[in-house]
Amino acid sequence: MRFLERAVASLLYHRKFALGIVLWSFLFLSGTLYLSTMIVLERQSLNQLDSRFYQLPTQTHQHAVQLLGPMQKVHRQLIQHYEFGLLLFIGICALVFLLFIAIYLRSRRKEFRIYRFAGKSNAFIGRQFMGETLLTFVLAFIFFFLLTLLFSKSLLSMFQNLNQQAFMQALNQINISRTNFNRLLREIFQARLTPFNGNTLLFGPGQDPDQFFQFPSLLATYGGLGGLFIAAASWCSAWLASRIWQHSIQKRG
Repeated sequence: MRFLERAVASLLYHRKFALGIVLWSFLFLSGTLYLSTMIVLERQSLNQLDSRFYQLPTQTHQHAVQLLGPMQKVHRQLIQHYEFGLLLFIGICALVFLLFIAIYLRSRRKEFRIYRFAGKSNAFIGRQFMGETLLTFVLAFIFFFLLTLLFSKSLLSMFQNLNQQAFMQALNQINISRTNFNRLLREIFQARLTPFNGNTLLFGPGQDPDQFFQFPSLLATYGGLGGLFIAAASWCSAWLASRIWQHSIQKRG
């Protein structure tokens, strides 16, 4: 309990540090949620593409085959693009966090030296600093989580629109013209009854209320990873900094 009280008191005193962690948390959670949702949408579209193809009348398969290959290629390319972007984004966020912590620890050198003079160990200093950063991240995560649930329908609609725009832009870059693509779509659906239309063939069934519940699972996954990273990075950084300062004091003595 004393540990938590000290962490809260330190955060109230070091408000700029707390604000920096909150901003980093929002950036990390927003980016991972966006990119992971795009991956989910692309995988859903790719998985449903074959099933929708076989629901088409057999007389349209000749035209549909000309669309199936390019569409599958684009979906796979976008999945790889988003997966690489997600890994790159996480890596950049990790580096930014480590740099922020390194700069901030220098400003608290005197405070940590006081801990050492009071007989506190390097491990204690590491745990104390970890508690401050992790507590701030958890509070930011809870707030971001509630906002996501509150605006889940709007977020999903926005992500789907962005996903469709990215798909059409990528489709224009392969060896099929937009005019030819639209012509094939018209020939497939002209005067025929199907359980879906051209837009559904391209992008899937659209908004599905069940997809709203993927936001909590995605946030829990990347929020958990972010929390583990913050805990490990902050503890190790503070422990190492305290140990280095301890050696420097001993040498001077």
